[in-house]
Amino acid sequence: MNKGFLIYDGRKATPLETPYQELLSSAYVGLHLQDGRVAVGSLQSGVYIFDQQHQLLSHIDRKLGLSDNVVYDLRTDKDSGLWVATDRGVSRIQVSTPLSKFDESLGLEGQIFNLTHFQDTLFAATSTGVYYLEKSPQPVFKKLNGIANITFDLLAMSDRLLIANYQGLFQLKDKEIIRLSKNSFGAAYVLAQRPNKKNHIIYGGEHGVTLARLENAQWQEFNLPLKNRKVRGLVFESDSTLWATTNNKGIARFIIPENWPDSDTTQTSVYGLESGLPYLTGTRVEKINHQVQFVIGEGISYFNSATQKFEAAPQYTNLAKAHQAKITRVIQLKENLFLTLLYVLEQGKRVMKPGIMWQENNVLYWDNTPLSSLNNQFIEGIYVAPDKTLWLGRDSGLYRYPLSQYKARSLDVNILLRHLLNGRGETMYGGASILNAPDTINYHTNRLRFEFAATYLNAPAETQYQVKLSGVDKQWSPWSKESFKDYSNLWEGEYALSVRAKTNNGEEFEAEIFQFEILAPWYRSMTAYAVYFIFAVALLRFVTQWRFRQVNRQRAILKREVKKQTKALEEAYQQLERLSVTDALTGLKNRHFVERYLEKDISKCKRDYADWLSGRKERALENADHYLYAAKKSQRNA
Repeated sequence: MNKGFLIYDGRKATPLETPYQELLSSAYVGLHLQDGRVAVGSLQSGVYIFDQQHQLLSHIDRKLGLSDNVVYDLRTDKDSGLWVATDRGVSRIQVSTPLSKFDESLGLEGQIFNLTHFQDTLFAATSTGVYYLEKSPQPVFKKLNGIANITFDLLAMSDRLLIANYQGLFQLKDKEIIRLSKNSFGAAYVLAQRPNKKNHIIYGGEHGVTLARLENAQWQEFNLPLKNRKVRGLVFESDSTLWATTNNKGIARFIIPENWPDSDTTQTSVYGLESGLPYLTGTRVEKINHQVQFVIGEGISYFNSATQKFEAAPQYTNLAKAHQAKITRVIQLKENLFLTLLYVLEQGKRVMKPGIMWQENNVLYWDNTPLSSLNNQFIEGIYVAPDKTLWLGRDSGLYRYPLSQYKARSLDVNILLRHLLNGRGETMYGGASILNAPDTINYHTNRLRFEFAATYLNAPAETQYQVKLSGVDKQWSPWSKESFKDYSNLWEGEYALSVRAKTNNGEEFEAEIFQFEILAPWYRSMTAYAVYFIFAVALLRFVTQWRFRQVNRQRAILKREVKKQTKALEEAYQQLERLSVTDALTGLKNRHFVERYLEKDISKCKRDYADWLSGRKERALENADHYLYAAKKSQRNA
């Protein structure tokens, strides 16, 4: 009898006292995970995850996406994924994650808008002020005194930290908070540092853009010509070109001379719908691969200086279409690795999903797996620390993810047959080695269901399939997310099942996954055809002989009938002959008899006389010859 968990002390095993003994009555296999937790597979209820104190952490079954509740084996991979071998194929569960969370329990309050490092300390700008991570054995956030209300952005300089706050621009230097903004522009939203002039700070605020210049330990402010526009994004394309995004009035570009503001003037261009922008709101500007790009609507656009238009980057458009999503943020993490936030359409609703994106062969790939626990969370603050740690700030907490633990998934996608069922729902192949799959199938089970899967684990629910069965289908089936295909009334013969898979990135793969033969029914087998042939030959011989006998029988009957009729005719003719030469009254021969036989008798007499006469002449001649011969002979003798 299965007794659930047992503790073995080296000599004997005793049942573990736990309130989950009843749940574990069908436990079949267990596995220690890398972090000390225990995964238990059951024959009835799926997978249970327990902590080191044997407390139940989670229960995964078919309702949560497991392929079946009957579990035979458990294994882990190098990415801390738990592979589950079930009665209906294989499933992968992300049971561990390198994400760590900081929230109110660690002193961090409010929504996180931005983060940065200053003097080896992490600072966070939140909706309630500024917090910093205290260096101690236990990570704890402390609030920075002197800054209240919403803080939007932070910029670290060599000796000071600049703070964009709802009340304006502030700086932290030598543990002292000073307000820098002297104009009445109100809130400061975003900060940017001029590349070649580190003492020039640009900040966007409630009513435009301002340059703050640090000279002789004093800050001087100069307004750029962009009034009455809320600026929420700033990026330097070069030392002299600055791009700014506004709330609802398009995108501005500033050409800033090297000597400005001491001499010369800036040039300002504002771009709207007439320049190719699909929207005036919700636009972000980012620097990706050293190029300024704009997050607009469904994809990413760049500015074509020749046409003075914004043009969509096709690879991002394809990524958005593949996921039925809108791209909201793209942050470069390191070379060819980006954090991308997508608003994905699921069941008629938009769900925000963060993921890691990379490019290969001009195709963008997006992996939601490492950050899937943050799905449907509003993420605003994004920061990549110098040690390549990714910090994500959301509406109620901060998450830390070490990028060193992320490895882009292999693009080698295989398509496998995971299940084969007959028309009665019986399993003919359950997902083990394809060598165990039947290569011949009886005709009475010619109604089949093929279940297949692609070994692409990035958003597998978004993978689409096409199916083609040679010998039946003349063309590929339409794309569908259904990972099965039904066929019925298959005729005997050889077949090959081919499947195409299209990943959520639009990449297509094709494979012939199964070859099989439908055996003919017994009445259409070669043996049956041989029996049919022998029977046909025997039947033909029997029919032929029977027909010959019938014809011979009919011929004998006909012959007897002809003989009988001939005899009757002869008798009738003789009767007529007698009647024609006999007088009916007297019964004596009449004149017809005399006329008929008299003429015959006369002719016969003439012939006989002629014969007699001819015979006498011949005998007379013969006698004369004889006498003459005898006379001559006598003379010679004399």
